[in-house]
Amino acid sequence: MVKKLIAPACLFLALTTLLAIEKEPFGEYKARRERLAARIKGNVLVLRAAPDQELVKYQQERNFYYLTGFDQPGAILLLDAVSDPP
Repeated sequence: MVKKLIAPACLFLALTTLLAIEKEPFGEYKARRERLAARIKGNVLVLRAAPDQELVKYQQERNFYYLTGFDQPGAILLLDAVSDPP
């Protein structure tokens, strides 16, 4: 009986974790980047995520997170508003 419940319980935990991580729909982050690209037309923007720190709790750089929703230390966002979109 317990063995039959392990797989559904793991699946439930995995799905609820994914739902908890996504605070806003991914399309919202894309729309934010597109609005910013329109404002900086003809330029390139590079944003760095916050570096990993050992002594304090990690907190993502606010502007980087607002545009990407990505919470990994050391990531880089390159927003190219010079080239035409594919």
